[in-house]
Amino acid sequence: MPILAIENLTYCYPESPVPALRNVNLQVAEGEFVVVAGASGSGKSTLARASAGLIPHFYGGSFTGRVLLAGRDTTGCCPAELAETVGMVFQDPDNQLFMTRVENELAFGLENINLPPEQIRLRLAETCFAFGLQDLLGKEVGHLSSGQKQRLALAAVCAMRPRLLVLDEPTAQLDPVRAGETIAILARLQREHGMTIVLIEKRWEHCLPYAERVLLMEGGRLALAAPPRAALRHMCGSSLALVGPFYQLFERWEGGLNGEFPLTVNEGRRLLQGRVKAPAMAPPVPAPSQAEKFVELQKFWYAYPDGTEALRDVSLTIGRGELVAVLGENAAGKSTLLRVLCGLGLPARGKVRLGDEALSGPVPGVGYLPQQVLDYLVAERVRDEIAAGEWIERFGLESFLDRHPRDLSAGERQRAALAAVLSRQAKLLLLDEPTCGLDYGYKTVLAQSLRELAAEGVTTLVVTHDLEFVAAAAERVIFLSQGRLVFDGSTQEAFAQAGMVTPQLTRLFAGFGFVVTDLTQAMAALRGDEVN
Repeated sequence: MPILAIENLTYCYPESPVPALRNVNLQVAEGEFVVVAGASGSGKSTLARASAGLIPHFYGGSFTGRVLLAGRDTTGCCPAELAETVGMVFQDPDNQLFMTRVENELAFGLENINLPPEQIRLRLAETCFAFGLQDLLGKEVGHLSSGQKQRLALAAVCAMRPRLLVLDEPTAQLDPVRAGETIAILARLQREHGMTIVLIEKRWEHCLPYAERVLLMEGGRLALAAPPRAALRHMCGSSLALVGPFYQLFERWEGGLNGEFPLTVNEGRRLLQGRVKAPAMAPPVPAPSQAEKFVELQKFWYAYPDGTEALRDVSLTIGRGELVAVLGENAAGKSTLLRVLCGLGLPARGKVRLGDEALSGPVPGVGYLPQQVLDYLVAERVRDEIAAGEWIERFGLESFLDRHPRDLSAGERQRAALAAVLSRQAKLLLLDEPTCGLDYGYKTVLAQSLRELAAEGVTTLVVTHDLEFVAAAAERVIFLSQGRLVFDGSTQEAFAQAGMVTPQLTRLFAGFGFVVTDLTQAMAALRGDEVN
């Protein structure tokens, strides 16, 4: 018997004009690792909610067909009865964290399934060890970074040891190292402990070494269920908007690989062995000039009310029209830096200047998009949020204009929020994880839009863990660690010096002794042209 069986499922959210799922049929075997891919709004999150037994109980709407979890029809039992069979981790961890302290959150689910206290203590100890949460014990949940909350939400669900784990973008807020560790933990739970994994990921290619099948959602339908290499061949041949630069390279390369697609960077390097010409190396790109100073921090310190120092002795100057990526581990101080620059936090020590003015509070002319985009979208209709019509078309929002932002998928909300903030004609843009929920097609749209605005003199700081987006968009990188500025230079310099925190293409060509950061440079390297 499959752990999950979906039969002829069609589902429509309340007041939605079109179904979110259309005649979906799917079986997932016990102990299988399945990755779900698809464009923004294709039905991935709805499939996850249905698979976890949350639809229609918590969402209403019209539901036809059946979802069976370990043989039980989900419409005939409440979600609480399924807690030991299935666990779900949501895109936004704030939607499933209930307790005020970390240790209480980890124990919450275990107490609800009536485990005895001695077993709860053991589960907490091993879960903290597995997910690296020891340093968070004793902290208040409200004081955690978004990435730390995401780790906590995942750990709390895994502590309950469900037979089926359904995850909706569980690494979206995690730095690249933590994201890789998290996927490896999930693989270990599946391969060594028999847990079934259904994983939705925008950067789904990073999960392929562990996956047994890839499901492709298109317009609410299950368009493909295939092993990883077959899924790659299908998606590279049908829509490059679904695959990142690493696989676009192998699809576009004129040398051809006879349909072979690597599942890892190391496999890619072996496929290219002997086919790569040594390129003419351009001199390293220096950090952009800062002729007209626009943002300046001088020996800046910032501490939260509980005494936690989030930024420490940061001195930084950014010129008008620069497009800067802010990188660093979770809780490095990245989001705090953006909140400070939009006037939501004043220094404990040091100074902040925007243009000719010392920062003393919220500043007009600053566009700030936080990670929780629903904090930004406040109107009843999408059309009322967007000041300029060109952004509606760029982000594909024409069919959503009269819908409430809360009725959109996470990716659709992200696009609406980006259109709203970019249409305000701000002179300083502060974007916190703006690619969260976006497929590669819309990431390209965003990168191009930010470059155009930079050419018009708009200064932009982007906090992100999306290294491929950094390579495509940013001209400069600053790296924070434990609240301190540890690197400031061009994007090429950043990826040339880094080892672990680099895009897949950079890691691929590092094995041949030179540095590329994006697809254009990679193609030039394969042709033997100058890399610049």
